[in-house]
Amino acid sequence: TYASKYPPGQALMMAAGQAVTGNAWAGVWLSCGLLAAALCWALQGWLPPDWALVGTLISLDLCIFSYWMNSYWGGAVAGIGGALVMGAYVRIAKGKRAGHLAWIFGAGLVMLLFTRPYEGFLLAAPTAVALWMNTKGRRARVWLPIVALSVAGIAWTGFFDYRVTGPALRMPYQEYFEQYESAP
Repeated sequence: TYASKYPPGQALMMAAGQAVTGNAWAGVWLSCGLLAAALCWALQGWLPPDWALVGTLISLDLCIFSYWMNSYWGGAVAGIGGALVMGAYVRIAKGKRAGHLAWIFGAGLVMLLFTRPYEGFLLAAPTAVALWMNTKGRRARVWLPIVALSVAGIAWTGFFDYRVTGPALRMPYQEYFEQYESAP
């Protein structure tokens, strides 16, 4: 097949923009707007609302004036995933409504898997350990949605890799480097 060497998260966001407006660039804009909203929500879990807003306004520089907004490479989709993970984590750890927050945590993990799998793992692993330690007595209610979404995301990623490269555990950029890079 002919496919990008990158994980499919950014492409899925551009496809959403293409489906809604007829222009893939709208997906890039949408992802940057959603990042600002997700970041504000995440910061409100850690900081007072005024400071969360200030932090979000400071981050607009990254969204508007960087390659995240000015190219198709993106980074905002991974940022959304990270913000969802961190925002849900702090609220679950504080004992808030774990049911729907666990789904948000899991969705953030899947977004990280679909965009930046290795870097996302570096955020997900310690956060998951901390979440495990902070959810004694309510682990089933918290972890069932997280595990369900994670398994679905891993299965979809395996299917995607299988359709692009052949083996389900071989990511497209591994294939790219083997075929096109002169020095591995």
